[in-house]
Amino acid sequence: MSPKIDFISDISSNKMMWTLKVRVVRFWKVTNIENADNVLSLEMLLQDERGGRIQASLGKSVMNRFQIEIKELGLYYMKNFVVCPNKLKYKTNDHQFKLIFTHRTSVEETIDAHFGMEVFNFRPFEHLINQVNVEVTKLFDVIGEIVSYGPIQEHKQGDKSSAFMNVELQDHENNNISTTFWGEFVEQIMPHLDTSIENLVIVVMQLIRSYKFQGKYSVRNSWHASKLWINPNLPQVAKFSSRLENVRGEKSERISQISSQRNYSAAEELASGTAQVKTIRNLVECLQKGSFWIVTTIVYIELKNGWSYLSCIKCARKVYKVGSKFNCPKCKSNENSALTRYRLQVRVMDNNGSVSLLIWDRDAIKLIGKTANELRAGLLEKSGAADAFSYPSEMDNILDRRVIFKVAVKSDNIENHDEVYGVIKFSEDEDLIKQYGSSPSEDAFYVCCFTSISHNI
Repeated sequence: MSPKIDFISDISSNKMMWTLKVRVVRFWKVTNIENADNVLSLEMLLQDERGGRIQASLGKSVMNRFQIEIKELGLYYMKNFVVCPNKLKYKTNDHQFKLIFTHRTSVEETIDAHFGMEVFNFRPFEHLINQVNVEVTKLFDVIGEIVSYGPIQEHKQGDKSSAFMNVELQDHENNNISTTFWGEFVEQIMPHLDTSIENLVIVVMQLIRSYKFQGKYSVRNSWHASKLWINPNLPQVAKFSSRLENVRGEKSERISQISSQRNYSAAEELASGTAQVKTIRNLVECLQKGSFWIVTTIVYIELKNGWSYLSCIKCARKVYKVGSKFNCPKCKSNENSALTRYRLQVRVMDNNGSVSLLIWDRDAIKLIGKTANELRAGLLEKSGAADAFSYPSEMDNILDRRVIFKVAVKSDNIENHDEVYGVIKFSEDEDLIKQYGSSPSEDAFYVCCFTSISHNI
């Protein structure tokens, strides 16, 4: 038989025998600022089925026991706590009390399909923009699509330095807020900042704080409690994505335009010292996720997986033809037509080696000078063949081109030794290429071509 359940709103300090049925909407460590390995406490934000919230603390005497039993987003029966006033400087909820776990506290995991998974408490962008009841000591959640971002920068304070990045988020009503990602948020987001139309980025910033500068509010992550969720598969994020699609229609093209307006050029990034240039050998050996520039020569077009794909006219994802219709598994559309977009894989090299780069539609159009639809139409006119493996001769124009590419190093590149890197942007600025690169030797060229051709046999 299920125990009698108390609600968070009823909790007071007059007893310990409270029994809660709660979801752990956030679970984090508080560490010593000087020594991150020294965990001072474990903290949880608990939510009941009415949406009531309260923070709970696990001190050193009990943390080893409970950190094994409790998982973030898990649902539990919890009972027996010390109840004390909530005097924390930064508050995660409105409750006047907080809970302290003791050796008498008990935790039992449970399953309930009817207990909601709406774990975020979103603050509307318009509240921040219009400065409606904003408290700088109150932590809250925001959700938005990344529409622009700046370079990684460094903040020094004494002997310590911290990385940060300025990011612009937009909601489904076209409201924008400025955010600053600090520390691990920067590390987490960098592999996802391929601004190709194939990869739009929706983020949830959980338990963050507001910051007022020159009369306007922006947001930033706090030291311990904040968490960055990137395209999470959770109900509130699905609802937000659906609202975006309903409002924007052909969303991906629009985002590509916004991003290109706000992105820093290659020259600006390299001049600022925030961007790192690597040789191909150093790139392959790199164990750090992030983005780096490489100066290369395009020597081969790899056609094993074709050079294009048929995409949804609404969301740019790959579609599948069923009868005379094109079905999109992403937005569930069923259209009479589809667009051809680039998914171009090329082999590039420098004096140290060669790798494969994956170039999506926006950058491929700039590089080739024609859209994939135009090339496909030309193939139809010339030969009547226009599948993804039919080879348009116009693509040969990119061979032997000297290009400086910004590429993303992702976990697959590091852990699985995947030597295909996604292109974020590129430049053919001759001064930059001369300054940061050197021309590959003729011997290296032939070795690379032989290796590439062998891989495609």
